[in-house]
Amino acid sequence: MKKLLLTIFLSLFISGCDSPQVKRIKQSCLNLGLDKKSQDYKECIKSDDHLFAYSLETNIINEQKKISKHNNYAEKVNLIDLNINEDDYEEVDFPKFLKLSFTDTLLLSSLKDQYSLRKKIKFKSDFIINFEDNKIDIILTADDPKDDNNSLFFLSNAEFQNVEIQKKIIQKKGMMWFPLSYPPTKRESLIYGYFDEAPGQMLRKYIFYLEDVKMTKVNLTNEEIKSYFLNNYAERNKSEEKSAIQIARDITTILDKIK
Repeated sequence: MKKLLLTIFLSLFISGCDSPQVKRIKQSCLNLGLDKKSQDYKECIKSDDHLFAYSLETNIINEQKKISKHNNYAEKVNLIDLNINEDDYEEVDFPKFLKLSFTDTLLLSSLKDQYSLRKKIKFKSDFIINFEDNKIDIILTADDPKDDNNSLFFLSNAEFQNVEIQKKIIQKKGMMWFPLSYPPTKRESLIYGYFDEAPGQMLRKYIFYLEDVKMTKVNLTNEEIKSYFLNNYAERNKSEEKSAIQIARDITTILDKIK
């Protein structure tokens, strides 16, 4: 009887000594619907690499759902024609345009080139809409395809030029588009507008006025999403002991065994 109680106590003690990382992995594997007694669960909890491999199919399905929602929204936005004359807008390399036009490319507090004001331009960018204190904030940004932790530009000095463009993008309450986690070439929209002065503002002396937008649909196969997730995971977890290439190879081996 004492041996039985000791065995139970030790098993409970050992299971209760799991590190936070191990507990997280175990819970994540259970969240995938794996039976705690199954071989798949035993494999899944071995490491973060195993968890990634067993989560991959679910993550791909979820990403395709996000893409579908994005494409449905993009289609609705693009159906609304604001009758702008596209020939009036010069397509520019936006990071370069900012550097040539403003001394400070973040706050836009000082102007370099007077001719940049009211110049109608179009460029590729992601955009984010935030609602705070009954105010609509627009952020224009683009990720650096060579560095996931860097942005080519980040512009918060932006506003709708008129009510029609606002109604086009915010078609009903709660409808907003947020960027997907893919390289900019896969998710950019074409932005139309111009810079002008911002009367009454101390730091933000100049603002970009958004006149129109043409949203880009996202078309990615499951294999493309898998490749992105795998490469991104490998890059984030590489170390001196293990290169990104080796991590990707190890996960590919795990995925082959799952099949």
